[in-house]
Amino acid sequence: MLIAAVAIVVASATVKRDDVADLGACPQGRADVALLVSGSVRSFMIPNVYKSLKTNLIDFMASHCINVHPIMYLGLKEAAGIEHKGLPYPQAIPSDLDEALDHVNVAAVDFYEPTQYDSKQFPWGHCSKPVEYDRPTTVWAHFDKAQKLLCMARKVEKEKNIHFSWYMHGRPEYFWYAPPPVDFATTLWDGQDTNHDTDAVQPTLIFDEDWYWKYNDAFYVVHSSRANAFWGSGTDVLKSVACKRIGQRVANAETNLFLVSDFAGCRVRRGISFGHSARPAFNGEGRLWCEEYGFSHENPAKLRACRAANRISEDANAQYRERAKHWLEKRADAQEDAMPAARGPTCQP
Repeated sequence: MLIAAVAIVVASATVKRDDVADLGACPQGRADVALLVSGSVRSFMIPNVYKSLKTNLIDFMASHCINVHPIMYLGLKEAAGIEHKGLPYPQAIPSDLDEALDHVNVAAVDFYEPTQYDSKQFPWGHCSKPVEYDRPTTVWAHFDKAQKLLCMARKVEKEKNIHFSWYMHGRPEYFWYAPPPVDFATTLWDGQDTNHDTDAVQPTLIFDEDWYWKYNDAFYVVHSSRANAFWGSGTDVLKSVACKRIGQRVANAETNLFLVSDFAGCRVRRGISFGHSARPAFNGEGRLWCEEYGFSHENPAKLRACRAANRISEDANAQYRERAKHWLEKRADAQEDAMPAARGPTCQP
């Protein structure tokens, strides 16, 4: 019901999309792409999130000859690096999380307990001039978890005897309320086997050009030729960019992505508009990033699409919150329940 609602409501709010035709039998073969997802579970187990991920990203890309393999490293306890107004994210019911993982056909998943990072480790280098860091723990966790995800992805490649040409990086609460533009699939397909050390046209980094802070750390895409430089050394890569900034008052998550992109040699970068397609949740009420640091009234179609999806997201979160409340009341020891079991290849922290 929720996915049908997404399709109906969002379709009426967005411009007509004539570019989503199925490409059929894929006579030139298929490309394999990893979807790396890390962070607290948040709203992933709510049907509007995981079903939209399957329908509007995974299935859509498959219809354009690209196989997306979800690989996840999740925490059941919220460990947000920044607090937004509103309710906390609802408690994930383990059976619902298992159902969500089944639905997206996860290739590998592992779980973690939140880590208390030592604030004395920041900044990550000895800077001649002071650098003000915004949410350094969040940035640290991003690259810490990405290193393990990349390790898991390498094992999935070996197990399935495939090669990932691209790595998407996302968060669990990302709501794909409509398919991405077909240009996104075309870009991944065209750039899969390019020699990116010599090609001056094909990108090695793809980002959401509609994001307020240039690069969205909640969803971006890195070519396989740059993945190891981007994530392979985990948090050590931050030591190489710790004393640099790009004009902002503080070094935030988006700034660090820009700087790591430089370090990884992503010379050609391409922004693609996901404004009609997807947005992460702002808080545990399911509120999406539509207007606050989102779309202005100068982009009415994107704003309408996001608002329509926002209503669906808030309703779905409210319904799930009640469901989780009743579950907790029946299970006094629910907080002590074991995490769902890991699946597929895993790597040690």
